[in-house]
Amino acid sequence: MKKSNLFTITIILVVVTSCFTENKIKALSLNPKLISNSIQPKKDIKPLKKKVAIKNKNHLSLKEVIALALMRSNTNKENFAQVVVSELNIRKSRSAFLPKISFSTSQKRIQEYSDQIFFNSLDDSRNAFALRTDWLLFDGFGKEISFLQSKKLKKIAYLNIDLYQRQLTHAVIKKYFYGVILIKQIAQKEKDILFEKESLEIAQRKFDAELVSRSDILNFKMRSLDVDSQILELQNNWKTLLSELAALCSVEVSDLEKLKYFKFDSKPKDFNLLSLNEYTKIALENREELKIKDLKIKIASQNTKLEKSKFSPKVSLFHEYNGSDKNNLIGFNKIRDTSSIGVQFQLNLFNGLADHSNYIESKVKEKIENFRKNDEVLKIKSEISSLYYQITKLNKMLKLNKIISEIAENKRNITKKEYIAGKADVLKLNDAQNQYSSAMTVYQISVVKYSQAYEELQTLIK
Repeated sequence: MKKSNLFTITIILVVVTSCFTENKIKALSLNPKLISNSIQPKKDIKPLKKKVAIKNKNHLSLKEVIALALMRSNTNKENFAQVVVSELNIRKSRSAFLPKISFSTSQKRIQEYSDQIFFNSLDDSRNAFALRTDWLLFDGFGKEISFLQSKKLKKIAYLNIDLYQRQLTHAVIKKYFYGVILIKQIAQKEKDILFEKESLEIAQRKFDAELVSRSDILNFKMRSLDVDSQILELQNNWKTLLSELAALCSVEVSDLEKLKYFKFDSKPKDFNLLSLNEYTKIALENREELKIKDLKIKIASQNTKLEKSKFSPKVSLFHEYNGSDKNNLIGFNKIRDTSSIGVQFQLNLFNGLADHSNYIESKVKEKIENFRKNDEVLKIKSEISSLYYQITKLNKMLKLNKIISEIAENKRNITKKEYIAGKADVLKLNDAQNQYSSAMTVYQISVVKYSQAYEELQTLIK
């Protein structure tokens, strides 16, 4: 085969391979579902397949909101794309174990002038090519360490997917239950305003009978207007929450504008809690943050070995083949081809203590990663204990708050009858209504926060 044909075939293969690789990377980055088929991960990571319909719906459940956020999140898609990058980095580090082959070619045209009568000039066309192979045999185990590091970075990429999904779920839970609290408060205020209107009608009848002064009527009108303003404020908070939730779920605000409430079972649940030590143990075993920290510690340790390997000699095998020919007006002349093979030995003796400084720096960074892991352990323990004590406190307060709300309701009803009979004044009725509204709000919020704390705890330990 001629050298020109060999060169053409080589260029075509390089171009086709580059285009195929680029198109494959684009396809994988746009479709996270293809990642598992391409890379075959050890971990079972399943991108969501079920679509969540949100338009024209007036309510959503917690599972639906979480599924919507995980499905639409751009950061989640970015994390899947990072898995592709980590796999490509493994391939690049693996290439260090293979020989490097390079090909070069050149062409020169030379004109020689003569004083002879018959030849004014002489044209030469010279072609040359070189084929070289380099194979790194030993570099102080640097390439082996780099390969192991790339595999750990791939594991970190997978853990980052789980970590972000956990964090996103946690954020959605907080927004969701805050929305539930707002809806409960709006519903309670609507009941309060009905009571104020009923009281206003009673006061109007008593005023007509000249049993009370006009101040009682004005009192209930002012209280009704005050409750109306509170409802408007809560409704505005609800709209603000929907805009924040839309940003969290990567959807348009208009897609959620028809939501009126979130599904929630108002009946208090009796959760079977484990001990705090058990929850803490489960969290420390499962949390992705600690697994990532462990991998980073190992990578830092390998970095120390990698920097140490720079003090070792590098041994590589090389082979080079050179060929050339000359073509002029007289005819074709082939110049002798050359071939060489040998072993290259390289050792850095002195580079201004840069390698030594990098080695010391890598050891310091290894200690830093250990410090960061210890901080993360303390942070996780604090989160788990805080939620656990909150759940146990709310569990005890639920029954008490329910009893208080029932007593406040009975007191309000009795005071209302006394006001009708003229045995209680308007101030006493206002006080009874305020106590009832406050007690009911506290009870309903404690029910919601009890379920919220339990959901957060389950999210932080899984």
